[in-house]
Amino acid sequence: MIRTFVISALAFCANAPAADRYRGAEVLGPFAAESVSVDSSQFASPGSWQPGDPILNAPRLRRGSTLVDPLPGTIDTVAQRNQPTGTDSGFGNVTAIDGQAFTGFIPPDSDGAIGPSHYIQIVNGQDSGGGISSVVAIYDKQDMSIINGPFVLEELGSGACASGAGDGIALYDQFADRWILTEFSTSDLRRLCIYVSQTNDPTAGSWFAYQVSAPFFPDYPKYSIWRNAYFVTTNEQAPAVYALQRDAMLQGAPASVQRFAIDDLPGFNFNTLTPADIDGARLPDAGSPALFMRHVDDEAHFPDSADPSQDWLQLWQFNLAWLSPQDSSFFLNQTLPIAEFSSDLCGLTATSCIPQTGTSGQLDVLREVIMWRLSYRRFSNYDVLVGNMVTNVDPVGTPAPPNPAGVRWFELRQYGPIRGLNDWVVHQQGTWAPDDSHRWMASIAMDGTGNIALAYNVSDQFGTFPGLRYSGQAFDAPSGALSEPEHVIVDGTAANAGFRYGDYASMRIDPTDDCTFWFTGEYNQNPMW
Repeated sequence: MIRTFVISALAFCANAPAADRYRGAEVLGPFAAESVSVDSSQFASPGSWQPGDPILNAPRLRRGSTLVDPLPGTIDTVAQRNQPTGTDSGFGNVTAIDGQAFTGFIPPDSDGAIGPSHYIQIVNGQDSGGGISSVVAIYDKQDMSIINGPFVLEELGSGACASGAGDGIALYDQFADRWILTEFSTSDLRRLCIYVSQTNDPTAGSWFAYQVSAPFFPDYPKYSIWRNAYFVTTNEQAPAVYALQRDAMLQGAPASVQRFAIDDLPGFNFNTLTPADIDGARLPDAGSPALFMRHVDDEAHFPDSADPSQDWLQLWQFNLAWLSPQDSSFFLNQTLPIAEFSSDLCGLTATSCIPQTGTSGQLDVLREVIMWRLSYRRFSNYDVLVGNMVTNVDPVGTPAPPNPAGVRWFELRQYGPIRGLNDWVVHQQGTWAPDDSHRWMASIAMDGTGNIALAYNVSDQFGTFPGLRYSGQAFDAPSGALSEPEHVIVDGTAANAGFRYGDYASMRIDPTDDCTFWFTGEYNQNPMW
């Protein structure tokens, strides 16, 4: 059985796509809000899955892509292949709590958001009729008892959004003291269903419900909070970015939307960007553009001009002009060189790659994206972005597996009194692969002191079922390596039935103390299906 799990702890380069600047946003809407007042405690419970019941196994959305014959990668020069030595720094007290049980839907897409008094967990599941929907549970933050739910998010919707389709994301907007719950719809696959709480209490039952119509199916939506908008990235016919009118949505007023789409990276048939989402109480400077990222393995995407000594992070920015959309722009702000990594995990498009114990079935590796979340934080004299993606740790000689998948993590910084005028720099990076087990599906964040926590899935064919672990770096530790020995959050005890796994997890920072990490992910538990 899969269960979700919550832990509380502590310059342009020649390899860029042909188009790197887009001007004049496509305008959608305005979209009106429906005011919803409900008693979610009275909602019907979602379908209760039992071993032997049918399982909904969602296909991974794939689309046409320019074929590439990739060059072989080279050894990862920043791989951390051993556990940290010395005294365990101890990130503080660790509390592990089982979240929602397996709901009969693969992948679960586990996500969570933390606020002053509540924790909201959202996963893919089945409604009482056997259809797809996001399933929501609202917990009391103090004792992690469930206050409301689990309930299906489509209960808040009407029209197309009365039939949800999952891929849920939960957000707490600490700057407005509001909650946002999202999914997309089943009956009209172009709809993004977005619910904004009318108060700071998500159990009060008052929401502004929005239906944003996209021109194409908005697969894999990832949301972020920024100063002037809520932003969404999607995997459509091309990677797309949406700006949602935040100030209007907080009031329940008609909200405008602006959209850009950019070129694919060759070789991947799943393409999307990841938005920077704010941690901490400091907002970016007024007028600062929202930031978005994707990684570029030039041996995979641009083998004719590949640099064998380094690869790249592309940092895009959205300059938003609400009153004159023709002046809005989306462009490649920087291409930052990082140490060589390899996206060639069982090739560039295979969805089965991570081995398991006791079965020949392998799991989806999600090589194509900077994993949810890309965390932004503002300190007094610099800004930070921390993120991660999966990489083939030792791609030379034989394809992976058996070479382990590891987690490449990075910290970018931008210095200066007016940050938007300066370049971002790579402050540190590393690949976490302390043994030959496979690590992937990670989420990372930094607290207000500068401590980093990284949590992830682990699996191998030698006795390790899919489970959850974490490591981290103390704020005063040497740069470029995790200083915290790996800790088991929970060991898996069964293999996964299908190849889909994830497709994401979520690490958040408690807005009350700015130092407690809240993570939600999935692991596999007996009995098997």
